[in-house]
Amino acid sequence: MRNLLILILMACVGPLQAQNYVKAESATYIRRSAYIIQQAHKELFKLDSAKMEGKFAKAIGHQRMARSYFQVNDFKNAVYHSAYARRLAASVYFSYNPLPNNQLRDTPQEAKLASGGPSDKDLDKRLVDSNPGITFNDKDFITDSRLFKLDVDDLVQP
Repeated sequence: MRNLLILILMACVGPLQAQNYVKAESATYIRRSAYIIQQAHKELFKLDSAKMEGKFAKAIGHQRMARSYFQVNDFKNAVYHSAYARRLAASVYFSYNPLPNNQLRDTPQEAKLASGGPSDKDLDKRLVDSNPGITFNDKDFITDSRLFKLDVDDLVQP
């Protein structure tokens, strides 16, 4: 009887521990993506209007979508949207910085966490479907005042 009780307890606690681990990994991933977006934002000033393609604005949209998924404990989709936001932001950053910056590249653990997700086209469709009327204008983000709700620090209990 005691062994059965221990097995039942382990069956209940195990998934909770796994869920907490996935939550922590997702939070770390989203935070690093927010950092990469902030680095790309510093380069946005260097782009002339003709070269602004909306990639940075789209990165912001996907990062906020990641945050929304994180809030409802859908950590896998949170990571998928954050990974796409990271790739978009990195492309803005590297458009003016040809030198490699390893801080902006995924670690092997992060790459594994974000692997197997939907295509970028599917992620874009989700973003647009969830936010009717959304536009992707990089000029909207030239000032810092529109850069908010990019990480999850306020959603994670210390």
